Amino acid sequence: MKTIKTYSIWVTVLTLVVLLGMRSPFSPPMPPSNTDIITDTSWIMLSAISNPQFYDSSSSAWTTDLFAELADCEEDELMHFYANDSLVLTEGEDDCSDTLDLSGSYHWFFDANEDTIIFQLLDSNILIAALNKLSDDTLRISYEMSRDTTVHTHTITYVPKNY
Repeated sequence: MKTIKTYSIWVTVLTLVVLLGMRSPFSPPMPPSNTDIITDTSWIMLSAISNPQFYDSSSSAWTTDLFAELADCEEDELMHFYANDSLVLTEGEDDCSDTLDLSGSYHWFFDANEDTIIFQLLDSNILIAALNKLSDDTLRISYEMSRDTTVHTHTITYVPKNY
């Protein structure tokens, strides 16, 4: 009789553990993770800013607008993030194939908190970017880069392709 009682107690305890560990069907849905959001669309650059400003030798002027420095064919390149850590850059309608063509496959991943993106670029170079904003309609990152012995913070904003 003692075994049946002990068995009953253990079944009750295990049942409670399982039930308490499950989400209630009445609970609100879990919000999407940053991985869910970033891999849900293709992104196109909207703006690129440098802080502090830098000297643009082609226009002989000081500027903060990195986007203006891009060739026309670079402004419409698309970034496709995939959940398997693959990053694919593709040419937009204006093809850069006769100049600097960065299209191809790279790697990316989030840090444990999903607030930093690590990009593995050409020749295994690594770019670490802070995730400033990520929503269904905006991806904004920033990273530091040296230019003429000065460290500049580049802030790049992307939007979904059909935004």
